[in-house]
Order: sequence, then C-alpha cells, then structure tokens
Amino acid sequence: MMPATALSLEQSSTDAEISVEAVTGYDSFLDLAPDWNRLVEEGGIDHPFLRHDWFRAWWDSFGAENQLHILVVRRGAEAIGIAPLMVSPARIYGLKMRRLQSIHNDHSPRFDFIVGSSPGDVYGAIWKYLSSRRKFWDVLQVSQILTCSPTFAALSGLARAEGFLVGIWPSDHSPYVDLAQGWNAYQARLSSHHRGKIRRRLRQLELLGRVELEVVSADENIDAALADGFRLEAAGWKSESGTAIRCQTELVKFYSQLARAAAAAGALRLIFLTVGGTRIAFAYGLGYKNKLFVLKTGYHPEYAAHSPYNILCYLLFRDACERGLAEYEFLGVDDSWKLSWTKTTKRHCWMYVFRNAPRPRLLHWLKFQLAPKIKHRWPSVFLRS
Repeated sequence: MMPATALSLEQSSTDAEISVEAVTGYDSFLDLAPDWNRLVEEGGIDHPFLRHDWFRAWWDSFGAENQLHILVVRRGAEAIGIAPLMVSPARIYGLKMRRLQSIHNDHSPRFDFIVGSSPGDVYGAIWKYLSSRRKFWDVLQVSQILTCSPTFAALSGLARAEGFLVGIWPSDHSPYVDLAQGWNAYQARLSSHHRGKIRRRLRQLELLGRVELEVVSADENIDAALADGFRLEAAGWKSESGTAIRCQTELVKFYSQLARAAAAAGALRLIFLTVGGTRIAFAYGLGYKNKLFVLKTGYHPEYAAHSPYNILCYLLFRDACERGLAEYEFLGVDDSWKLSWTKTTKRHCWMYVFRNAPRPRLLHWLKFQLAPKIKHRWPSVFLRS
C-alpha cells in the first residue's frame, strides 16, 4: 500500500496573479478557517457540509490514514477558492493506485469545491495545478457531489479536453421536503392514505402519554442529549450490525465534536420525540440557511408498532412550517418510507478522473466498462450455473 506521503506535489504554482497553494499541514489547515468560511458564504453554499468546522471534526476523527492536500486558490493574497482534498492509500480492483480524493467517507452526505466570485479562475487554476502534476497521481476521486454542481461540469470538461479519462458513478438520490409553501400546502401533497395512517398512529401513541417534540441546541445540555440520542440510534439493527455510532470510537468522537461546533454556531438540533417525558425517537440535525439536515436517526424498538420516527417527522414538519423553515433534507438514500413524505430528491454522483497512462487506463476500463457489463449479466449467469 502506497504511503500517504508518497504523493510529492510541489507546494505552489503561479499563473499571473492567480496562484495555487497546497496545504498539507494540520496547523496550516486550522489557519484557513476564516478564509474558508468566508468563501462558503460568498459561494452561496446552502448546506453545512463544506464549513471548516465540519472538515475539522472529520479530520480529527477519521484522518489518521490520510495526508491533507488542500488546494487554495489565491488572487494575490486573497483566497478565492478551496478544493478540500487529501492523499489516501488505495488499492482498487487489486491495483495499487496513487489517489488524490475529496475529504470524505460514508459519514459525509455531500461534497464540493468551495468557490467564491470567480469560478472560471478557480476551476482553471485547480485543473492547471492537477494537470501539470499528473505524474504524481493516478486517479482523482471526487465523491458525493451533486450532479447539478458547477464543479462537476467544469472539472469533467477540463479533464476530457486534455485527454484524461473521466468516469461517473451514480450515487444517492437523497429525498428532501419542500416546506416553503406552509403546512396546509405540504399536507395537500401527501396521499390521504399516508395522512390517515400517521394520524391513527399518533392517536394510539397519545394513549400512552403526552406526545411532544423536544429540541436540544444549547451547549450545556449536549452531553446528556447525545448519550440518549446515541442510545436510541443504536437500539435497533444498527447495534447488531456494528454500524451504530456507539459501536465505533471514531464515530462517537466525530458526532460529539461536530455537535459542540454546531452548538457554538447556533446550528445544532438534537431532536427527540417524547411520550410522557420519555425520549423514544431521535434525529441528529443541523440547521443551516433556513433548512434542516438530518444525519442520524433512531427509535426505541418497543414503540415500533407506533412508527415513532414517522410521528417525529409529522410533528417536526408541522413545527418547521410554523417557524418558516424552507426545507428538510432526509439525506442518504431514497428509502420507501422517506418517499412517502416527498417525491423530490437531490442526485449525487462520484466522479473519477484517470491519468491517461497504462495502469490508470486499465482501472478505468475495469470500473466503467467491464464491471457494469458483469453486473448487468450476473443474474443470467447465476441462473445458468
């Protein structure tokens, strides 16, 4: 396995007044926070997953096996764009690869480059930097990017124009709920069957005690709320499969550190459904730009017959409309239970850029030509065997 430090890119390149700096040290990454968050605002980014505190919590929890390689585009001394990248060990289809990739893992719902007011200059400078150092990397992997992102179009276009091989792998269709028209308009879009079922379940649950929403956002209440939330998130199949937050030390660290940073920024929303004062369902949410993003959920199996998380959604959406919230994002995949609340989704993909050399060309062929054919033909091959 290639060590993360083996990608020895130079530290800067200059084209007129536009320069690109590769930030590889942790302290230098921390120093970027003011410029980083300023660019998030300037770029009109409408989700919290590109803020500096998100990446800091991620790196502190998951970064041990990787090497920072954040590209900062500057006009003079002013930062005008950031590509949050890292060098990571890679063996893909058994082939060792030098991989430069987005700072991302399964706990990163969305990724993008952070671009201010000069997208043409930023994308051009980033690509020129990457292209001029092509001998130091085999594959550039940009994960979980929206298919409508300007980064997707710009990067793939620049790469193809220079003869690089580009592959696109479809990812999540993440459901979201548009609440901008208010509660009555939203309810009218739901099926009568779904509305009736939720109301019946709510009436049944109310027989057990007073049903309420509880939202924890203040720092002094976080420890107890996180403990209860992690317990509920692990109460079902996630604990048995080892995927619950409490099952992995690095996940506890990530979601705890992120909660404290979000609380300091006024963005934390630890949401509980309570019955008679007992917490029975949980949503780990972040509020940002008049939207709510939910990263983790759970409920106590004892109440499964009452659909407690659906009841939480019902009460939360009603409350959100009263507060003027514009949107709720389920994140993740388009599970059928989510689609009972909304039919609208946001499409993500993974983009791969391969250097035009023998080994990367082979990997591109394996992943984007051979593998899809095998996947398509496998059922018939299986039946014949």
